[in-house]
This record gives sequence, C-alpha cells and structure tokens, in this order.
Amino acid sequence: GVEVDSYIDSDEYRETFGENIVPYFRGFKYQVDQPAGAFERMLKLYSGDAGSDTDRARVGQLRRVSPRELLRSGQGIV
Repeated sequence: GVEVDSYIDSDEYRETFGENIVPYFRGFKYQVDQPAGAFERMLKLYSGDAGSDTDRARVGQLRRVSPRELLRSGQGIV
C-alpha cells in the first residue's frame, strides 16, 4: 500500500531503477539500531556468486533456505 508507494515514488528509486528496470539487489547497507533479523536471512540467500536459493553445483538442486523459513520471515511486515 502506502509504504510500498513511498519507496517506488522516491527520488532514489527513480534515479536507480527508473520506470523500465526491475529492481535488483544492490548490496548490504546496515545502519546503527537496525534490527538484524532480516539481515541474517538475506545473507543466507546471497551467500554465493548467484542470487538463487538453490545450489545446482551440488547434487542437483538443494535448497539453501526453506520456503517455510521465508514465509515465517515475512510475517508481520504488512
């Protein structure tokens, strides 16, 4: 809703992504007094060279983060 619109309509968003670019991960920026729970989950997702939750180099596809953990991590955001 309103909070998401505030990000999408910001100058930073417009300058970085414009109207035709799908937003992508730009790096970790950690601030003083910022809750660290989400940071740990992001590290699990972005611990390798590729932005994927699977490791195809080892025995097919292995999940690095369980879907249940991802769903639980998003509770209370809305």
